[in-house]
Amino acid sequence: MKRFVVIGLVLALLGALGSGCDRGSPDEVAIAFYREANAGNYKRAESYLSSHLIMSINMMQSLPGFGMIRLDNAMDAATKGGTIQRIEVERGVEYVGSVAQVHLTIYYEDRSQASDILTFQKENRQWKIVQSALLLPGFGSGP
Repeated sequence: MKRFVVIGLVLALLGALGSGCDRGSPDEVAIAFYREANAGNYKRAESYLSSHLIMSINMMQSLPGFGMIRLDNAMDAATKGGTIQRIEVERGVEYVGSVAQVHLTIYYEDRSQASDILTFQKENRQWKIVQSALLLPGFGSGP
């Protein structure tokens, strides 16, 4: 009987740990993405992107005329070469069904600012970026 209780407790603990694997709310993910991209930690920043977005980027790279497009170039363009000073979430997080949107204002060292609207969906129980208004224009930049 004790064995079943111990096994039950271990399974409950593992379940609780597994459910705590979420990476935070969409606004926290948005800020974490930009902080990692700003610091040049492209692989970490990429971990906040949905597999669909990454697949789309990879497909674009294989198209004629788009071979020079790279995700790190887009991140550099969005962060203006790692010069973000401050990020503010505007209007909180907007949820519509299983989709969330976050509006950001990004402030740079040169005193300029930019707005981004990020769209999120859950992937493997974690909020992932599926679209970014500021990140996508960066795909036009060269190496």
